[in-house]
Amino acid sequence: MTAPKKPQDHKKPTKSLAENPDIAVTVRDVEWTIEAEALNDWELLEDLNDPSGGSAPSAMRRFLGSEQYDKAKDLVRDPDSGRVPADAMSEFIGELFEAVGESGNP
Repeated sequence: MTAPKKPQDHKKPTKSLAENPDIAVTVRDVEWTIEAEALNDWELLEDLNDPSGGSAPSAMRRFLGSEQYDKAKDLVRDPDSGRVPADAMSEFIGELFEAVGESGNP
């Protein structure tokens, strides 16, 4: 016979999207605001899971919004060449998703 569950054994309730519409995280000393609804966007998931790999920029624009996406590109832009290195952008995206995950939001 198993013991009845105690209150501390239950999961803490998570906030609904309506209660917490925005997620603010700091990555590379810059505050980024993510709409919580962006995490529940089927088309974002489609872009992220596109086997051709060609939709990552579309996914990030959808996730961050156009203004913040441009800001992110400028943050990792190589000052000498003026290009946005794919590896630098990928590293930033990883840091951003990690910060969102650690924020405790949906």
